[in-house]
Amino acid sequence: MPQQIKTEYQLEREARWKSMGFTLIDEAKPEIGKPVEAIRVHQPRGFGGVILRTEYLLVNMVRAEEYSYTDTTNDDKHLASSEFEGWREIGAGQGSNDATADTKGAA
Repeated sequence: MPQQIKTEYQLEREARWKSMGFTLIDEAKPEIGKPVEAIRVHQPRGFGGVILRTEYLLVNMVRAEEYSYTDTTNDDKHLASSEFEGWREIGAGQGSNDATADTKGAA
């Protein structure tokens, strides 16, 4: 598989996640069935499916199966790993009860 080229913004964002104690979902997946905190990529859509903005939300997540994830905070099931940027053990970071990881921004 060809290596994906990342922008400077993406690299800075990933460095921030790592500094907050997150493991990037592209580098390692959480254990199946184990609840973790995760950064979820949320992109509300407007008329015609246009992405209005990109938000990075701190949610509780469980890897339900090999390729299926559940956002237990919002009860969203059957999600792909691409819906998440990173994960960490529950309670591993500061501000783990925040509604967002102070991570709003454009992709």
